[in-house]
Formats: sequence, structure tokens, C-alpha cells
Amino acid sequence: MTISVAFEVPGRILEGLKKGELIRRGGVIQRPDGAVVMWLRESGGLQKALEAQPVQAAQRTLQGAMDQAGVPTTSAIGLSTLQLGLTAIGFALLYRKLGCIQERLDEALNRLAELKVEVSWLDRRADAEIFARSAAAIESARWAERSGRLEQLTQLRHAFTAACSHHRALLTAASSAKRVHAHAGAYMAHLMGLAQSGLARARCDALLDGPQQAREHFLPVKKEVEQFTEVLRAPLRQLDKHPELLTLAPAAQASVRDALGSARMEAEGLVTLDTQLEHCIRHGLSWKEWESIGAGDESERVLILLPGSAMGREAARH
Repeated sequence: MTISVAFEVPGRILEGLKKGELIRRGGVIQRPDGAVVMWLRESGGLQKALEAQPVQAAQRTLQGAMDQAGVPTTSAIGLSTLQLGLTAIGFALLYRKLGCIQERLDEALNRLAELKVEVSWLDRRADAEIFARSAAAIESARWAERSGRLEQLTQLRHAFTAACSHHRALLTAASSAKRVHAHAGAYMAHLMGLAQSGLARARCDALLDGPQQAREHFLPVKKEVEQFTEVLRAPLRQLDKHPELLTLAPAAQASVRDALGSARMEAEGLVTLDTQLEHCIRHGLSWKEWESIGAGDESERVLILLPGSAMGREAARH
């Protein structure tokens, strides 16, 4: 299999995006039928820069690298503290994203507390514990990967499975209590927690058992994130059946709008990983082989990966 590596987006792809013939979802450019025509990937140097810098500086570095790659603003990845990185699911970035999610949940709960709103569907003590365990597991997983002690990932992935169960239960409780939109900030934090825990477990599985097993365990989480996102979106399409949404306070309405944007970015990140795993399965690539493409490039650039049709293991650089 050949994968062409470029640093400027081909004109035909930009034209396809403008005409709506191609769709960008996260770090992947697809045709409407789902066929992948291009990935956006961080080079090795850019990944290190994103991991090492403060959040705001990392955003500027990523934007600068995308400008250098020729990716226009109209087709750029949305940059936010929860969407650092285009396609990477390295443990270092997952750790930082988890911290951002916890901060977001704390802010949402503090606002609710100031308004003296009871959030009976949440368990704050359990939240703090699950975030602490997830953070510790990601740090340990990062050490295990770097030191080559991959057998340690078998136990660590249990923490990510437990985190998925926790976030799933609270999302279900919010839906049952009909508090999804009134508490959109907290709901979205748990939706992000479910997505990031699923990504962390998928990385463990990909390293331990390969892309095939990783995708089999990852797809149910991806589907759950899509379903819980639809719980947030669906009533907004039928306001005549949900008049209570029209009476939400301005702050709550703003929180819903922010949650919708965050939900889109989380979904795009999951779509990107799914296409990567499927590509590895189809061409018999290990996860390490996939990630090695561009890893030796120490410049702060975005790699444009164009999947080829020929078989082989070397990437052709253009």
C-alpha cells in the first residue's frame, strides 16, 4: 500500500470541498459515500509541540502549521481546548483533553450551584473519582507505551471501561430526568468523557491486539456517542413538540449552543479514528506502522495523507 505524503492540499480537493462534492469530518476528507480521499495528520514534530505547549500556544502552533500546509480557514479543523490535534489519540493529548473536560464540568456545576439548581442525576463524588482514575490510567498507559511494557495496558484499559460505564450511566440519567438541555454543560462534559475514554481504550486495544480488535470494541462507544448526541439535537428540530426549550434562560440557551458545537467536534474525532482503524485492517497495517508515517519529520507541519491503491509498506513522499 502506498500513502502519498504532501504538505499542501491538492487543488482538486479544495475545489471538491467548495462545491460540496467532498466532506470534511475531523481530520478526514471523504466523499458522500464515505470513501476516504485524504487525512490531515500532525507530523512528529507538531505532535511533540502540541503535547509540550500550553493550550493556547498549542492552538497557535497548530493553526500556523495548517496555514503552512495550505489548509484554508474554511476547511480548517475547529480549534478549541477540547480539540487539540487533528488525528492523534496519543496518551499525552488524551490526558490534556481529559483535564479540559473536567474543568468544563466543574464550571458547569459551579454555575448551577450559584443558581441553586439541584442536579440530582449527577454524582459529584463519583465524578471526581472517575476522572482521577482515568487521568492516572492515561499517565500509566503513556509510561507503558514509552517503556515497551505493553502488558501493563491490559489492566489499565479496565479504568477506561469503567469510565465509559460511569459517563454512560449519567448521560442516561440526565435523559430520563429530562434535564439534557437545562443542564447542557454538564451533559456535554459527560458526553466528551465517554468519547475520550473510548478513544483511550481504543488506543490500548490497537497496541495490544491490533486494529481489528480495537475497532470491534470501539464501534459500540462511537454509536453510543452518536445516540446521546441525538438526544441533545432531536428536540431542537421539533420545537413545536418541546415548547419548554423556548423558555430556557439565555445562559442555558448559550450552553446548549456550545454543547452542539462540542458534540460535532467529538463526533468528528471518532469518525477520524474509525476511518484510520478500518484502513489499517484493510491493508494489514499495525497501529505502530500507521503512526510511523510522518513521525520522523521534526518540522511543525500538518501531513496531508492521500491513500493509494497499490500494495506495499513504504510511504511515497511527494
